Amino acid sequence: MPNPARALARLTAQTQSWDPRISGNDPARLTAADIALAAAHIQNPLAYQWLLVRYVDHVAHKDILKLRDMIVDELRQHAKGKGWRARENGPVPKLQRLASLWIAETLNPHRCRVCKGLGQVFDLQQKTHVSCPACGGRCVERWSNAERAQWLGIWHTAFNRTWRPRLQQIERIMGYAQEEAFRSIGRALS
Repeated sequence: MPNPARALARLTAQTQSWDPRISGNDPARLTAADIALAAAHIQNPLAYQWLLVRYVDHVAHKDILKLRDMIVDELRQHAKGKGWRARENGPVPKLQRLASLWIAETLNPHRCRVCKGLGQVFDLQQKTHVSCPACGGRCVERWSNAERAQWLGIWHTAFNRTWRPRLQQIERIMGYAQEEAFRSIGRALS
């Protein structure tokens, strides 16, 4: 069975077909229509919207705004269960900015300054290439808390105390949504 994440990552609007080797010499050909049909089996609207924004070449701004609003709704439901304090008219713009921050950070990560996006550095003592200590081999750096706080328009101490746990909750919510989407696509492609 093809890996749905790999299939989606390689599938773009210009892709004619994708040829993963499933077993032996039997190639499976997945077209854009195949992936679209498989994506139609995703039951979770948040997961579907995230995959649309993440993997479509030229996504419309309205789709990004729709994803942002869906993340805010999920975060509000979580906030009720956790008992987060919220003013009646206050935090809605901040929740929207927090969701926008997560989307921007995920879609436009900073390239690692140490390994220059290679994921490896040359260790002079071992005289071999090792995983980059700065990014852990991911090739990208997370935004600093100061950059995140500036995006939200707050002090970095307020970000660390209040908003960083909420950003981490968005990461968990979206991680679950993406896993669910990949499982749905994997079932549809098998």
